[in-house]
Amino acid sequence: MRLFGRGEPAEPAPGWCSWFMPHEWVHFRTSAEAVLRDRGTPGGLDGAGNVVINDGAGNPLGVNLTGIADDARSLQKAEWAKMIAEELEMHAHAVVERAELVGGGSERVRSLLVPVLNLEASTSQEYDPTVRHLGGGFVARLGVRGLRVSTGAHVVHADDVRRWGADPNELWAIAMHNLRRTEHEVRSVDSSGKTTYAVAGGFFNMEHLLRLDELLDTPTPYGVLVAAPRREFWLFHPIRGGHALMFAVESFPTMIGELSNIATPFSDRIYWWAEGHLEAIAIRGTPSDGAVNFEGSQAFSDAFNGMLQACAEDPTMLDS
Repeated sequence: MRLFGRGEPAEPAPGWCSWFMPHEWVHFRTSAEAVLRDRGTPGGLDGAGNVVINDGAGNPLGVNLTGIADDARSLQKAEWAKMIAEELEMHAHAVVERAELVGGGSERVRSLLVPVLNLEASTSQEYDPTVRHLGGGFVARLGVRGLRVSTGAHVVHADDVRRWGADPNELWAIAMHNLRRTEHEVRSVDSSGKTTYAVAGGFFNMEHLLRLDELLDTPTPYGVLVAAPRREFWLFHPIRGGHALMFAVESFPTMIGELSNIATPFSDRIYWWAEGHLEAIAIRGTPSDGAVNFEGSQAFSDAFNGMLQACAEDPTMLDS
């Protein structure tokens, strides 16, 4: 019989929530298991953080707890069980809410239409009026904003649009109009006050990348550098030449590293935007290293070389 000592070491956290200390992971797991038992679905967590609950209609629904575990980091451990229960309840009712919203006609959801922007590793290029491909893996889908703030948006499918008998182009125009009214702020993040900008806001902040052309204050013949480390905070730098570009090259990787240190970062890549199209580019080296190399498509190379030529012809662009 053990009377003294520390006993067996606590179970280490799995990879999907590796930020937890062992004792925190044990508390999160046991809290989640208790919530599942209270819901009548005591199946537990699998190795990837997935659980199965009953949705609002009584059907089985898979939910991944990675985002919920990430949210737990900002709360006291005593609050975790309540938060887990509320999040699972939200997921359960989201299925029923979508059926109620999307199941009706388009007139019912006009004020709730929004675009939903995500990165998708593999996307079908087949025509779908509810989907728009921006390049670089960015895919926008037509959505209906949930009635609960935490619900986000329910994706609208082509079958829904056909059943409504609606014009998909009109639905997209309405969605973009509604997006302009959502919470967001554009502010400068460099000392010059005019070259690199952050877009910060609420639940649909990342979607404002769809209207980057509206956010730009001047023409951008050489395109725009974009970094999107988090949904609620992304960066853009209009390429105008010279020293300001070097500021972006120096600062973007640092900002990405600091801002993507969460469970579910959006992207750790740097992108080039031109005329509504995005592509991932690579930047090797920094100005402090003495050499910077850019790698991208031929279109990117042509634009970048055009900027260098313009700087050679007009040295004042070096300070732009």
